[in-house]
Amino acid sequence: MIEAAIVFSIAAFVGNFGVALTGFGMAIFFLFVYNVGEFAGAMDADSCTSNRCGIKDAVFYQTISLFAALPVLLYRSRNVIREHKNKTLLVTFIPATIVGTPIG
Repeated sequence: MIEAAIVFSIAAFVGNFGVALTGFGMAIFFLFVYNVGEFAGAMDADSCTSNRCGIKDAVFYQTISLFAALPVLLYRSRNVIREHKNKTLLVTFIPATIVGTPIG
């Protein structure tokens, strides 16, 4: 289980780093690291006793790490938000994004 936790932690870090660097593609970076861990054998049934290492769980963990990165992404895009602000649109979509991200 420790190997799976390490793979998921590294995947979350690389995913957050990738989205900060490029502005998109968090899932691409996250799932790339997940697949490398799976091919390396860290996600086997032997090393993952709680049965929480499948691809569905990986996508769920990725949405949780995106939820953690959301305040930083909103902060970085504050100038664009101010330039194109529409109060009705922001009041609708920012809470929807915050609630909808972990639900996925």
